[in-house]
Amino acid sequence: MKLINVLHLPLRLPYILAFAKLKFVSSLFWGIEIWPRHSYLTTAFIATKSDLDLSIFVSNLDSLKSYHKYYFFMRKIIPFLGELYIYDQNSIAFIKTYTGNGFELDRDPLFLKRFDIELSSKSFGRNEAATYLLMALVNDLHKIAKDSDSRIKKWKYHFSHVNSVFSEKEIPGPRLEINEQTLVFSILSAIVNLSSPSSSNQATLLRAKLKLYIEILPKAEVTLNFIDLIKPLLSQENVELFTYFIEYTASIEGFTPLLTEPQFDTASSQIEWVILRLIRQGHTQSANVESINKLRSFKFFVERVFEKNSNLKPTDILEKIDAGLKVFNP
Repeated sequence: MKLINVLHLPLRLPYILAFAKLKFVSSLFWGIEIWPRHSYLTTAFIATKSDLDLSIFVSNLDSLKSYHKYYFFMRKIIPFLGELYIYDQNSIAFIKTYTGNGFELDRDPLFLKRFDIELSSKSFGRNEAATYLLMALVNDLHKIAKDSDSRIKKWKYHFSHVNSVFSEKEIPGPRLEINEQTLVFSILSAIVNLSSPSSSNQATLLRAKLKLYIEILPKAEVTLNFIDLIKPLLSQENVELFTYFIEYTASIEGFTPLLTEPQFDTASSQIEWVILRLIRQGHTQSANVESINKLRSFKFFVERVFEKNSNLKPTDILEKIDAGLKVFNP
């Protein structure tokens, strides 16, 4: 991913000053390295609308609790401060060994450069591209209706990113096309086309199901009756709940789907995405417990799938889950 020069200085100035202050204070009082990532480093950045997403490297995890308090306080003062990714030696060792979703990691280029991490072509496959776009849509769906202009610019960048990587690394895959008038349809179509549907009817059905699940699952997750809402949908006919939304469904026992190899590869890509997110969210005690429980549910689900689907070839996903568990419980 190409970095861009500082443009439109007057509009960027608040971001530049905020980052300079955070960098100085983080280093002086906590010995923490900090750098920007995501849209701030790309042409998708829109001053006054884009967040300033940041990453940090911390050598002493004991300092995180007080640093979290400082950062959350600063977010109240500086509303454009965004999500914080937290790296330590264990998470970096994991990424160097197992990588993760290349499209997502590519959005933190200063991290890759700082720790000399090379992303292989394997981390940029069709499943990885579909997962990257789907997770972006889950986070962005409610914003598209409110501010379509800035979202169009962001999604043009996402599509361009995937297309350029596929071209540069000579990865077989469809060229993604965006329609500004039907943005959500374009995104869903791109995700479905990356999954190589067997027919136009299957593509239409999958697109409709993905839109439905994206709309209801994040809402259901925060309600007390989450399991009650999701359980009636768990069936072989709705196998997409396990391939595209495994984070929500892996912990629900009682049904194990029959999966083809492509479907299992899609589910594995989702699991890898979640592992990468968890190891970068910071190791507080409560976060560690939640992460361990989530990874254990993934492991139990994958073991059940292998037991029921004897035709599936062994993969390294269980090894990656175990390695992720060791990050939180060395």
